[in-house]
Amino acid sequence: MAEPSPPPTSEYFHLTYPLPYVAHVEINRPDKLNAFIEPMWLALPQIFSYLSTSPSVRVIIFSGAGPKAFTAGLDIVAAS
Repeated sequence: MAEPSPPPTSEYFHLTYPLPYVAHVEINRPDKLNAFIEPMWLALPQIFSYLSTSPSVRVIIFSGAGPKAFTAGLDIVAAS
């Protein structure tokens, strides 16, 4: 039997398991209001693909770090 693959890692997302069957994905770029840059767009599908095929995950909580914003969307400065 093959070993399960480890979860993808990213400096821009924190992945935790606060309760059984619950995964918490937190956007981690609060200094920029969690605005997305290219490496984040590339990492996010990998994280959700991993979680969607994990038998130990039934619920995914998606949140943003910091007190001001869930996400500001696209980081316009970085995209320019």
